[in-house]
Amino acid sequence: ICLFPSSIHTFNCRHFSDGSDDYKAELITGVIFDALGAIAGEVPGGSSIGGILNILHRTIFLDNKGSIGTDDVFCYISQYNFKELAQNLESFKDKYNYYKGNCVELKKILDEIEETDLINDLRTDIKDEKAALYTILYPWTVLHLSIYNQLISNTNCAAQRRAKGGRTAMKAKSDEWLVFYSRLLLRYYRPFRHKRFKYPQLSQKYEKMVPAPAIVSQWRKLAWNSSTKKVLQSLSEKCAVKSKSTIQLFTLDDSYPYFSQGKLPYDLGKNNEWLSCWGSGSECKIRTCSHILEYDKSCEYGWHCRGETFFIYSDSTWIKNNQHVHIKYSTNSDKSYWLSRLVKWRKFDTKTCPGKSFSGIREDCDKEIFRTAIWDRNTNDYPQLYDGDFIKFRVVLSDYYFEIYLHGCESLGKDEIKQPY
Repeated sequence: ICLFPSSIHTFNCRHFSDGSDDYKAELITGVIFDALGAIAGEVPGGSSIGGILNILHRTIFLDNKGSIGTDDVFCYISQYNFKELAQNLESFKDKYNYYKGNCVELKKILDEIEETDLINDLRTDIKDEKAALYTILYPWTVLHLSIYNQLISNTNCAAQRRAKGGRTAMKAKSDEWLVFYSRLLLRYYRPFRHKRFKYPQLSQKYEKMVPAPAIVSQWRKLAWNSSTKKVLQSLSEKCAVKSKSTIQLFTLDDSYPYFSQGKLPYDLGKNNEWLSCWGSGSECKIRTCSHILEYDKSCEYGWHCRGETFFIYSDSTWIKNNQHVHIKYSTNSDKSYWLSRLVKWRKFDTKTCPGKSFSGIREDCDKEIFRTAIWDRNTNDYPQLYDGDFIKFRVVLSDYYFEIYLHGCESLGKDEIKQPY
């Protein structure tokens, strides 16, 4: 998406506006995700911005046979009124590549990026817009911070550094932008994945997918100051599931079309349905919950949606793919209740095994043992279980499908993410 044709190019977007090729528009997100996965590990390693963008371009290049190309990506983003943002990203990229090493011009580009309303356009509360902006956010971040890196590191840019407050001030400002973009990336991660999986054909393109919290963790290498590295690590770790984490489980019923083939439901996220075990010791149900993981001490049990709130435990601190877990629902004066599978097909209740407190996975509590299986992304390089992962709790005879929501992760944040000034 970073190598759009020039402004004199004519875009034919009729197939998006008339609905005749809606699938093609949606397919673009899957293709871009493969590109993001391919470049995710390259930014911290110090690769040039041009090299990174070339990788992205090769992934989506139009081959004159009707495959996804830059025209289609441009038209897809234009659906959500981000045409100007995309055009400016391309323009800034071209200027950066042309003036690399020219301190005066690089400062002009930096000022132009930061003194316009373009960056404000990266912020939205609308789900579909978040999905579209995720495709722009990654390369935009790389470009913006690459300009800072050039001005800070180039010995010939002393005058430009003085104009921006000096080297130390520029490093601090670069780090502020890095935190800003990282928070946006986490906020937009789940909507982008939901959009990508709207069509079942896209399910075959997730093997390269890198979870946003892992990207934020990698971005620590882009930070100048140790305090910023700690902030980024905290943002990443708050989205990583560990033993004792508070979670909610969004239900992915395998009765949906394509689900038996390992594909996600068409209307993922449409229904507000969560696993709920209200009434310790009774059979669990599927219920709605409008306050996702919101804690309020004025509530009788602390959580607004107490029946839909659980606590996950494992023998290790960080919970990863293919690992045994117990899931606690509640604790009273003398016992705790844990998620347990019933003999009934894909049904749950809560039982008192493995005891009031967790002291390790108990093999004799076989109905209360579940094995995690992350199935919607790359787990070879990123085995950690993160907020927003699609997981199967594997048992002997059945698989139970959920999307995991983690308390404290930035993806659930509601406060305004303010851009640096």
